[in-house]
Amino acid sequence: FPAGACVSGATSLMTTGLATFGALPNPDSEADAFEFLGGLTRTGGATTLFGVLTAANADVQISGNLTTSGTSSITAGSGLISLGAVLIGSNTTLSIGLGSSGPVSISSVQPATVATGTSLRLGSSGTTTVSGTVSGLSTLQVDRGNVTFNGAVGTGIVVAFGS
Repeated sequence: FPAGACVSGATSLMTTGLATFGALPNPDSEADAFEFLGGLTRTGGATTLFGVLTAANADVQISGNLTTSGTSSITAGSGLISLGAVLIGSNTTLSIGLGSSGPVSISSVQPATVATGTSLRLGSSGTTTVSGTVSGLSTLQVDRGNVTFNGAVGTGIVVAFGS
């Protein structure tokens, strides 16, 4: 754990960024909650998420691949959410920005290797931009906000609007 990190049961409260860890501490349940009071900056390397990652009105920036190993969510209040390539695990939904108002930037989205039943839910009231392709998903849901896809959205994806 980085300096200033506290762990209590399934909740981890981090007061600093996660610059040197590839996986969040013991990400083994969608009920696990990781809150970064000062935001999160993760540069280089892959990151694994299984649970709830929040940064109340602070930025969440993960530049390497982000892989979900179970149903997960990322919120940042009015802060920026910036993600590299997102790889969603089998039978998993990744929710990004639900209840948030800050901008969201995602490089690309696809299932993890041989994953099926993958879903992405976008919900920030701010502007969301996916710069690369979105491919191989079962479902793409846009709850609110202004979403721009600069790359192709693959065929066979069920797209839903509204919550």
